[in-house]
Amino acid sequence: MTRINEALALVSETGEHWTDAFLQRIRGDILLKRERANTARLWRDQGKVQQAREMLAPVYGWFTEGFDTRDLKDAKALLEELGA
Repeated sequence: MTRINEALALVSETGEHWTDAFLQRIRGDILLKRERANTARLWRDQGKVQQAREMLAPVYGWFTEGFDTRDLKDAKALLEELGA
């Protein structure tokens, strides 16, 4: 996200706005993905443990490698907390 914000600032400084739509689309995609990733935690915090588990467990199950990455470690810890 930092690089996208830097690019948007550069566009503003230079007045070269031909990439605005592309940069804003990428920024929006990043924000949407960030929000989806936090949905399971939000549901957990709201007491919707079953919905959180039902959303996260299948996605976590898609992975066959990369279990040492931070995201998958966090997902595994959250699933354990949710009782999956």
